[in-house]
Amino acid sequence: MKRKITALLTAAVMAAGSLSGVYAAEPGRALNPGRQNTAAEITEEEPPEKPEDEASEELSTERPSEKPYEEKDYTEEMTEPEISGEEIPEIPSPEYEKEGQEKLPFEDINENAWYYDAVSEMYSQGLIPDSSEKSFRPEENITGIELLSLLYRADEKTNNSNDTRENVISWAKKNNILSDNDEWKFEADKSLTREQVMVIVYRYMLYKGINIQGGDLSGFSDSGKVSSYAEAAAAGLVSKGVISSSSGTLRPDEALTRAEAAAIIVIVINLSK
Repeated sequence: MKRKITALLTAAVMAAGSLSGVYAAEPGRALNPGRQNTAAEITEEEPPEKPEDEASEELSTERPSEKPYEEKDYTEEMTEPEISGEEIPEIPSPEYEKEGQEKLPFEDINENAWYYDAVSEMYSQGLIPDSSEKSFRPEENITGIELLSLLYRADEKTNNSNDTRENVISWAKKNNILSDNDEWKFEADKSLTREQVMVIVYRYMLYKGINIQGGDLSGFSDSGKVSSYAEAAAAGLVSKGVISSSSGTLRPDEALTRAEAAAIIVIVINLSK
């Protein structure tokens, strides 16, 4: 009876071992030391299928299909601007006359000449009479009657080209611009020296009431060449800025050109205003 119970227990243990996947040692024998008492083959079970809605949420590893490149013309169509019937204003020419100055009729005066403004101002003020003559002759020496005529027109406000020399000379003597007692002889049609011009201009300024104080001629290297009758005139014109020289010389015995005379007369006219 005892042996029967033992046999039944052994059978139960073996059955339990086979269900759990473990091999049990035979009764009465020790476990083999070279063999581990490990689990037998483990069957890997497949994971349960996910519902369709969860599966759809998984990110796809596939790259989206790329759209084929399409060329597109981004150039805008150019349209012609509408032109109204209004006239387009003219652009002024860069060549323009200076304010207050008339266009000179003289063909021998360049607009870039240093004396252009002086001649232009004399012409605009009527000191040069209108005539058919197309030349000013700026490099020619000025004569006595030419200088007196310019001063006469500036004083009398006339540009009558028919002014006689008798009227001009009479006016000059009347106002002490010319004198019979001068140390030099006035000759109407001959060129004037620079110191003679200084004397005539100086006396004209005194006649017009311009205050003139004595000037200093020491800055001119040739001041000793100035005649005694012209010293006061030279000093007075230097003090008023009528005469200046970049070369530091007066050249009193040389002739004066028409261009140089124009520059002097314009200064004197502006001083007498």
